[in-house]
Amino acid sequence: DEINRKNEFILLSTQLSGDICLFSLDLTEIGINVATGCIKLDDMENALCDRTCLISVMTANNETGVIQPVAAVVEIARKWENKFEGRIFVHSDASQAVGKIDVDMNALNVDFVTIAGHKFYGPRIGALVIKAERKVPLKAMFRGGNQERGKRAGTENTPMIVGLGKAAQLALNGLQEYSEHMQRIRDYFEKRLKEVFNDEVIINFETSERLPNTSSVSFVKYSKDASELLSKCKSFIASTGAACHAATKQCSQVLTACGIRDELALRTVRFSFGRDSTYDEVDRVVNELKAIIFMSKYGSSLLNVINKGPISSF
Repeated sequence: DEINRKNEFILLSTQLSGDICLFSLDLTEIGINVATGCIKLDDMENALCDRTCLISVMTANNETGVIQPVAAVVEIARKWENKFEGRIFVHSDASQAVGKIDVDMNALNVDFVTIAGHKFYGPRIGALVIKAERKVPLKAMFRGGNQERGKRAGTENTPMIVGLGKAAQLALNGLQEYSEHMQRIRDYFEKRLKEVFNDEVIINFETSERLPNTSSVSFVKYSKDASELLSKCKSFIASTGAACHAATKQCSQVLTACGIRDELALRTVRFSFGRDSTYDEVDRVVNELKAIIFMSKYGSSLLNVINKGPISSF
């Protein structure tokens, strides 16, 4: 009833996807600071009104890796709750962050957190964590049974639930070690790219606070789009954007919302590293990229290469 009386939702996101817009919701989209890739807190605060009942923000963006100021969002929401004399709930999608950085629900002070097991070496199952103290009026997703505390009917998938819990425990126990390792590998990768390609690559949001495993790289002078580049790569797999938009041929709305030009967004690749990634694997990836881009620039024919003479930096 509390949410039914107020029906404005604020989505702190770089885009409103078609899937979201199918729902009959009053959504307000908040923009992104172009320089940092972070949400604009002033814009969010200005968008709040007495009809606002929910704010949703990613803990960290899945394409850029930029960590969002979730705690600051909650602080603003709590301040305006008192003014409007009604609660504003805050949800954070931490799917991309869990297992890479510390995600402390109490420190963030959010009402809901979404997690996804496959993002931290667990089973492909998700969970919604709800803050008990706030007594969130969450209605049942499905009716027909009292499973999952009456919120979702149907027999629980016990093996997947146990696996999710165990994976979360392992991720927490090794968090510092895993996080530091992934960041060292990520930083080495970006260093090698700049050594090999110089000004032909841009590391997007390099100075922003990012997830330790994520690198968004634009290949400035590559003549075709990034999907064509990746189709030639045999020793590794990367992506041009989020998996949920993998089938589309358009440039990433996340990147364009962050001020990256369309032609550059089309030449951008997201690289992700894991617990077991090695320096040797990074060298293999960089060498393969070097070879593919070399062939793209000078042709696969040896005669073409010879005719053009010595190639600087290759």
